[in-house]
Amino acid sequence: MNRYTKIISWNINGCGDPIKRRKVLTYLKSKNADIAFIQESHIAGEEEAKKFKRDWVGSVFHSSYSSKRNGVLILVNKKLSFVLLKKYNDDEGRIICLEALINGVRTVLCNIYAPNKEEPVFFHKINKIIGDHVGQVILAGDFNQVMDGIIDKSNPRGTSTPRDR
Repeated sequence: MNRYTKIISWNINGCGDPIKRRKVLTYLKSKNADIAFIQESHIAGEEEAKKFKRDWVGSVFHSSYSSKRNGVLILVNKKLSFVLLKKYNDDEGRIICLEALINGVRTVLCNIYAPNKEEPVFFHKINKIIGDHVGQVILAGDFNQVMDGIIDKSNPRGTSTPRDR
């Protein structure tokens, strides 16, 4: 990888509809994405994940849950030299981490879709997973966190940020 590798992270809030999926992939292609981190894909299983492998996408990695409510994807542009070394994904469709050689550089790609409730154990788990990999770390995703509930939420439920966030 180099400093000009274009990385996009996007919560798409579902992509089972073929028209929406095509629009998402067309947009990512128009932005010349080298790596795309997708959250809330709402897909379940390998067959649905394969639908994301289109003209510019060389590799698709996913973590999904049978209820289709979650789901994270990492799409890798086929123009990158990509060699997968190690893969981790959880059973809830919230985490996927890849250790790979990307253009000869050992890199860890980790995409998360965090719960929207207080769950500090989740973030400790992410920390441990990343620690089990070697390489430059690129962590992306929807963390469902805000610095200040008053400023960052349209409907704040209090004035202070919870301590565990």
